[in-house]
Amino acid sequence: MIDEEPFYIGLSVIADQLCQAVGKDRQKAFYLALRDETTAEEWEAFVRVAVKCFAWTFLPPVPALLDALRVFRGAPKLEAEAVVAYERVLESGSYGPEGTYWNFREIAARCGAAAAEAFLEAGGHSVFAASDGGGYRDTERQKRFVAAYQAAARAEPSARLLPAAEPQRFLPAGEADQSEARGFEPVSRGEAADLLAKIAGLNASEGANE
Repeated sequence: MIDEEPFYIGLSVIADQLCQAVGKDRQKAFYLALRDETTAEEWEAFVRVAVKCFAWTFLPPVPALLDALRVFRGAPKLEAEAVVAYERVLESGSYGPEGTYWNFREIAARCGAAAAEAFLEAGGHSVFAASDGGGYRDTERQKRFVAAYQAAARAEPSARLLPAAEPQRFLPAGEADQSEARGFEPVSRGEAADLLAKIAGLNASEGANE
């Protein structure tokens, strides 16, 4: 949490860099919204670089300031994250006899609550299934999704995009133990070479007999 005085000083510095005036009422409104989101030390460091880093030409509203603070901490930009979430939702469809199907619960489990909410706001399964190959309909669907995702993520940061699942290895750990449980003994490289040699010898003898 940050006290009023250091917050007001920092906000005034940003406003001065943008050649804007910030009245007391606006300062108070910004403070009430952001006082629990930062500390005096972080706010001071943020103010020193914010206008240069984010190329602002006017004082951003509270949601944009909060997004910038999160990016300053190392989080991805929310709009870029929303586009990634959209691609992840597209990849979350399940294939069936009637084509690809998108399920709200599966999207929430794989991508997060914000992505699932944006999926519904963009039209849900019926809109995602009615793709026209990247044309106007798809563009509008993506715009609606990205806007809804950003709104949902700002309202509840914990609902943001979940990490992507790690790809399954070709031979998962513990596979040898599972093969033993099924009654198969693991074969070493040397044993495999011996077996191949024996097989080659058997094939050679069969050819000679013929």
